[in-house]
Amino acid sequence: MFYIKKNKRKCAVCHNYPDKYDPLNLYYAQQEKKYGAEHTKAEFLNRKEYTCPFCYATDRDRLCVAFFRKIFENKQDKEVSLLDIAPSAPVEDYFKNNQPEVIVKTADMLMDGVDYKIDIQNMKEIEDESFDMWICFHVLEHVKDDRKALSELYRILKKDGMGMLLVPIDLKTKKIDEDPNCPEEERWRRFGQGDHVRRYSKQGFLDRIKESGFRVIEVGKSIMGKEVFEENAIPKSAILYVVTKGKSRFVDKIG
Repeated sequence: MFYIKKNKRKCAVCHNYPDKYDPLNLYYAQQEKKYGAEHTKAEFLNRKEYTCPFCYATDRDRLCVAFFRKIFENKQDKEVSLLDIAPSAPVEDYFKNNQPEVIVKTADMLMDGVDYKIDIQNMKEIEDESFDMWICFHVLEHVKDDRKALSELYRILKKDGMGMLLVPIDLKTKKIDEDPNCPEEERWRRFGQGDHVRRYSKQGFLDRIKESGFRVIEVGKSIMGKEVFEENAIPKSAILYVVTKGKSRFVDKIG
């Protein structure tokens, strides 16, 4: 009798079954070593299984889409507007192929081909309460004033909407370390990347979000389930920070 071993991995974005995901580019570890980067404990980063070999979705893309699949178990009865800041191609493809009622607009300060070429610290091109949803992953650690950026994100979100936030969080540090004026070499050492201007602690990040007026729901393994985390190689400590202005038609049933 033959037994077929069940593959533990299943990408939430493309639904392919890789034997394992591809590791994070060694460049980052090499730069950290070169500049003597401080040792950290990342809340959400799987260096060994980072990228899907089929659709190139990162670990955070996979958890993001798994969450969208959860809240969009049924098709929406009307169009949903979503702003993807520093957009992810795999996430855009997911919506195009699976949730056409979600109308995705993109924004970035440097990237060509986006709908809004803007600085999220001052999104004057976007009117108040314009979007039902937005995604802002690994952006706030790059901007000079993350409080201004969070204030703008609050402004453009509809009253019953939902935002999704991620930044690199170091579980070993107790407070935010930031300096937008330090040189690149020091940024590698203190913040873990040459274009980062701060390193977030978990509590510091939560406090900063709440200062902007948001309610925060921490979406982790207890909400998403063990199977989703294992299939997508998501670290046990990973948290997706879902924010609302109050009651939200998208997430109140889980938060």
